[in-house]
Order: sequence, then C-alpha cells, then structure tokens
Amino acid sequence: MMAGAFVYALTSAAYLLAPPFWPFLIVRVFQGIGFAFFHTASFMLIANITSEANRGQSLSYFTLASTVSSALGPPLEYS
Repeated sequence: MMAGAFVYALTSAAYLLAPPFWPFLIVRVFQGIGFAFFHTASFMLIANITSEANRGQSLSYFTLASTVSSALGPPLEYS
C-alpha cells in the first residue's frame, strides 16, 4: 500500500515534467499501476480490519467514499 501511494504521488508530480505525448503516456501508465497497487491494498486492509459481521457494510462505505469524492471534487474545485 505504501509503495502504491509513493508511486502514485511521484507520478502525479512528474506530470509537470512530461508535456510531450510519449513521456506523458509513460507517466500515466505508471500512475495507473500505483493507483492499482494502492486501491487493491487499501480494499484488502479494510476487509481485514473489520469484523466479519460488518464487512459488507464497511466495504460499501469505503467504495461509496471514493465515488462521492469523484463526483463532488470537480464541481467544488471549479466553482
């Protein structure tokens, strides 16, 4: 999870240095890899730390938080 977060953060900063198409594409691929590592590990962390009786509810809230932040973030940023 930490490696995924590090790769994601590093590639987010690398967008400033990669304006042409091919370097930008390479940065975007590595950002996707970092996001996949982090998202999978964090989902498993939530599944492991919650009780079996509340696991479905906890995973639903975790997924809902990601969806709500993706829906509300852009309008709040540009308003």
